[in-house]
Amino acid sequence: MLANVLILSAICGGLLRKKLIALGVAIIVSKYALLGFTIYKLMSISWFDHVAFMVGISLFAVAAVIYSMLTPRKFSEVQGHA
Repeated sequence: MLANVLILSAICGGLLRKKLIALGVAIIVSKYALLGFTIYKLMSISWFDHVAFMVGISLFAVAAVIYSMLTPRKFSEVQGHA
């Protein structure tokens, strides 16, 4: 286990020295892998209500669309001149 931690820290240190964008990509990939694993584990639980979960997740997309339609934007933001 100690060898695992040492190898992982050496890899992360190398990524940070080379390019900062690699850290961002690594974080994004890790988050989605963890999210996928969590959803997979939740779906395998017998008492977990799958329909309610999917409705709840779908509401995030609906809320994002409603928020974007109700949020006023300035003309300069629409044209790309911040």
